[in-house]
Amino acid sequence: MIKTTLIVLTWLQGAPVVQTQTLESDHACRAVAEATVQMIQRQAKTNMSAPHNALTLSRDERTDEWTLNTGAIGREVARLRCVEAEVVSVR
Repeated sequence: MIKTTLIVLTWLQGAPVVQTQTLESDHACRAVAEATVQMIQRQAKTNMSAPHNALTLSRDERTDEWTLNTGAIGREVARLRCVEAEVVSVR
């Protein structure tokens, strides 16, 4: 069975934090990733003082990876990616 895992890497509090969530499909992963980006944007804006609160979101179509950067200094705030993998159950 193929499952999709959303990998979220953030630097909101300074040190990198990695979170993962396994989902049933690539479509579900993309929907969750888009919602996650919106939440990270809101959180980043509350953690960063002006003029660094302008955020830019880019998406690499080849790798299907989202990157969120601060606008003023280009500091990376978060990176998200959906990865498909076959799940094998062991009994």
